[in-house]
Amino acid sequence: RLACVRVRVRAMSGGDGGGGSRVHERSRVMHASSSASSPSMEFLKFANHEVIQELMTCTVDELERRALEVEQKLSLVEARSIDEHAKECENLIALKTDVDACEEILQSMELELGAFADDLGKISSEIRGLQTQSEALKVKAMNRHAAERALGSVIENLTVDPLMIQTLVNGAVEDEDYSRRATELAQKLDVIDNLRRPNARGGATTVLAASDVAPELERLRVKTCEKSWAFLYGQFHALKQPRTNVQLIQENTLAKYEPLVAFLRARGPEVYWEVKSTYVDVMGKVLKTALASYVESLKRVTSPPKAYIALGSKKRSPGGTNEISGVSALSGIFGGGASGAATSDDDAGEHAELFSLRSRAQTLRDAETGPPLVLHQPSDRVQQEMREYEELFRSAHRLLIDTATFEYAFCEQFWRGEKDMFEKVFAGPLTVYNDFVAQGVATASKDAIGLLIAIRVNAVNRRVMSRRRVPALDAYFDNLNMTLWPKFKHACDEHVKSLEQIKESFEPNPEAPSFIVRRYANFVVALTTVAHSSFESSTVVDDEEVNIATQVDLVLDRMRRAMFECVTNKLCASLRESPKRRSAYLVKTFDFVCTTLSSLADIKDEQTTELATLHFFEEKFLEESAAFVTHTMHKRFSELEKLDGDVLFDATLDALSAFHRNWRQSLASTHADCVACFGTSDWRAVELFRRCVTELTTRYTTIVDRGYAAQFGDEKASQLAEYVVTKLTFTLEGNRYTSKSNDRLASQ
Repeated sequence: RLACVRVRVRAMSGGDGGGGSRVHERSRVMHASSSASSPSMEFLKFANHEVIQELMTCTVDELERRALEVEQKLSLVEARSIDEHAKECENLIALKTDVDACEEILQSMELELGAFADDLGKISSEIRGLQTQSEALKVKAMNRHAAERALGSVIENLTVDPLMIQTLVNGAVEDEDYSRRATELAQKLDVIDNLRRPNARGGATTVLAASDVAPELERLRVKTCEKSWAFLYGQFHALKQPRTNVQLIQENTLAKYEPLVAFLRARGPEVYWEVKSTYVDVMGKVLKTALASYVESLKRVTSPPKAYIALGSKKRSPGGTNEISGVSALSGIFGGGASGAATSDDDAGEHAELFSLRSRAQTLRDAETGPPLVLHQPSDRVQQEMREYEELFRSAHRLLIDTATFEYAFCEQFWRGEKDMFEKVFAGPLTVYNDFVAQGVATASKDAIGLLIAIRVNAVNRRVMSRRRVPALDAYFDNLNMTLWPKFKHACDEHVKSLEQIKESFEPNPEAPSFIVRRYANFVVALTTVAHSSFESSTVVDDEEVNIATQVDLVLDRMRRAMFECVTNKLCASLRESPKRRSAYLVKTFDFVCTTLSSLADIKDEQTTELATLHFFEEKFLEESAAFVTHTMHKRFSELEKLDGDVLFDATLDALSAFHRNWRQSLASTHADCVACFGTSDWRAVELFRRCVTELTTRYTTIVDRGYAAQFGDEKASQLAEYVVTKLTFTLEGNRYTSKSNDRLASQ
């Protein structure tokens, strides 16, 4: 490169004087050639430039002069550039030396990196080889572990521990270790059976160790079955001892030996059925005896049976086909079919309390949470309170469901997989209770209240068992419902029939509601309270309770129709000649029914039958009150009827003057009629008299406000105005009577 620079410098400087001119000449020729070879593309491109335009205006000499100046300047610049390159030659040489050194270093590094890559390839091959060996070792280890597990379990199960033999042959069965050893023996026998089971190719697996140990295990099985059966037999028969707490023994003693029962179920079928039969026989008799004894004990605290009368009967029935028996159904359960009804000629009104709920409501409150009654033996010489039969019915069935719950839970734990054990054990106790219920309903009881309480108690017991998740007594509860419901409906039908059979010659007491009405009102309250009562622990009403309420509502609806027919057409048949007294009697009757049924308004909503009955009699009460007012006004103020309509002046004047003279006396007679029909101490007399005054004022004001001036003229209207009574006068006169009556009621 340096040599080329030197040659070029010499060529530019030249050896003779004509060298420079040859250079300039060569440049001009090249420039001209270039200009000739490239048409004026560049020239046309910059034709408008100011320098080009200036050059176009110059002469040839000026252009040559200027070109020469430019070439001289370029020569000077080129010379300076050559000098600067000459000065940098040493640096360029040093740079070349450094570059050569770097190339040598890079070549050595390339050799080293190649060797390193070769080494990495060898290491990668070794790693792949190690990985292959590791996977092979892993597979071998897994195969060895699988073989170890299979062979280990077989060896362990085929090995008979001498301590196990000693325990099963000579050990005590009641020891906890005995049950554990029996379970181990069952596992070893299962292994032997699996080894003897045919394989996939149809042949049996041959294991010499299994053939050697199988006879020994079989002898241990026979011995264990023999000792377990003998032990359990003794434990079961120990339950028959008097005053034994069976449930405590089952929970604390027998439950521990469930592994023995499981061993016999799996490995001792020849004695297992005997174990089951023994338990069913012993436990069935124990429970049957205990429950039968409790039912018999209830008879000693049963209240004497009350004679029963139908809703429409006037006196107690001495018995007969068409009369109602004096022994109630459920009292026959506890009283053992006590003597027949007592006859009595007492007034039937004294027995209205037989249709009331009274203290029987306590049975419903105790139905869900109350424990069974604790009874004392006669030898204890303890004075025991006599109980109503429905309370004893609840107590007996409470003991039944508690006993059934415990026995069901024990059978589920002790006899796993034996679903029929509870049914077999409880067959005897349920027979006792079926007879227990059959004794009561066999007497054709007509005690509807007691039967309905029993139905509600049965529904509560079913819900309790459902909450405990014990379905064991569902069939019994269904059977009990099928027994009680027909008797309840038959008893209610007898009451309805007695109302329908009342004769019209029946003489009521006009001073007070009939005893039949009092019975009916109390009876409706009792049945409704029993059917619609709710329990604090029950947040959701189940379908059975809804069905009970619905069925009772249908019965009460039919009874309401029969009762209304009886009251309006039969009980007051003798009062037909006196419509006013008939209306007064019906007002008392309906008011008594409404007052009695008003206590039901707090227990249910507006859709229930008890409130439908209440609303029905309230409407009838208002109708009869209006009828009483109408009859009284018609009798005492007949002059008003003469003024109604288009009447001549003379007739109007006579009617107004007659009314003006007599209205005070008629109002006094009206008050006397109200007092005579209802009594001086009855608020209804005051209320109906006030309604009469209001009706009188309204009718009279309507008549006189029609405008006599327009009808008869001003002169005649002024004559009639002398006899017109003002509304204030009516009010003051009426208040005079009502204030006296109110003072009398307040003093009482």
